[in-house]
Amino acid sequence: MKIKVVDFNELPVHDTTWALCGGIHGEAYVGACCEHIGGVNAVVVRYNSDGTREPLMDMGDIAGQPADNGRATQCKVHDSLFVDYDGLLYAATHLSGPPVNQIIYNPWGNWMDNHVSFPGAVLAVYDTNTDTLISSDYIYPQEGCRALALDPIRKKLYSCTYPLNHFHVWDIEKKQDTDYGRVGAVNPICIWVDSKGNGYHCDDFGRVIRFNAETERLEFTEAFTTYPKKSQGGWHNVSYDIVNTKEKDVVVGVSWNSYPHLWKYDMTCDKTEDLGPIHLNTTGKEAPRINNSHVAGLCFGPDDKLYMFGMTENNDLPGQALTHILRYTMETGEWEDLGPLVDDKGEKVWYISRAVWINRREIVGAIVGRVPTGVAHIIFDDNEIDDKGDKNFPQLRIWG
Repeated sequence: MKIKVVDFNELPVHDTTWALCGGIHGEAYVGACCEHIGGVNAVVVRYNSDGTREPLMDMGDIAGQPADNGRATQCKVHDSLFVDYDGLLYAATHLSGPPVNQIIYNPWGNWMDNHVSFPGAVLAVYDTNTDTLISSDYIYPQEGCRALALDPIRKKLYSCTYPLNHFHVWDIEKKQDTDYGRVGAVNPICIWVDSKGNGYHCDDFGRVIRFNAETERLEFTEAFTTYPKKSQGGWHNVSYDIVNTKEKDVVVGVSWNSYPHLWKYDMTCDKTEDLGPIHLNTTGKEAPRINNSHVAGLCFGPDDKLYMFGMTENNDLPGQALTHILRYTMETGEWEDLGPLVDDKGEKVWYISRAVWINRREIVGAIVGRVPTGVAHIIFDDNEIDDKGDKNFPQLRIWG
């Protein structure tokens, strides 16, 4: 296994990558963000297997909002980036970056200030087959888009806003937004869909909420995601990273909490199953340090095993946790630690937010907390992995 930490040196001040997805031609798409410097917009970048990359669009410029116009910037594409089965890329913006020459942006304090406030989330639709921008629209004012998913049957997009945390549905053809109200105080970081186009996410305590695409209503299920109950009460247990299994309408995921458990959710019967802790060297009583025990980047490999990236080293040293590459076998519950995410130059990776297979031997992971931002590119040897899994691998994921 070879690990390469790839810095996007052409974007020298971009500091974070939350969103990453696979395309239909064996490439990855990366949402390069700039949260800590004013006056810089997010850029969507195509990353290829050979390490070459191309900036495709500045998320402010496509909406007529230059980064230096004095308003809070289109600085971030959060977990709101994916490519559909036709090769159309969807990307929506989130807020946090301050206006040019300012230090911080407060969405509450600047809510009604039309000279400074964030204008609203921009949705871009881009054809990756022809490299053509199809459309760019503001889908709602003042707020950013925290998570995005596609109902491919009805051509609608599901999202949650920040800071109000409302659930929205955007009709792609009509270019019409519908607000279905507030769903909690803590944003879900992932919305996902079933084969019928229904949308799912979690409230503050991990209760699964379904948007029924037929009745167009939110339904609060009796299913809850799981967590270490010896040290936590369930709060902040919102959905963080979710991936389809080979079982129809069954997903596996992690929540946005400390020392998360892996869980499985069957959408056909609203049943969750606790697959146990990911940090195997813990007692369940550890102090909650969400940024020192983070897990994400879930993606099934060509061997039908689940790969993910977890902070499993130096968990008791704030700010010094190190991410490892983990592998889990669904049928047996066996865990394997494939080693720390450190390249041959000694470059260490603290945080991976999303990951995707771009072919049967290569994973690309989105790096958070590094300037310039970039990706981790992991290449497996043939003797390290087999091809016994899905013949149509890799599969697209139509949510962020």
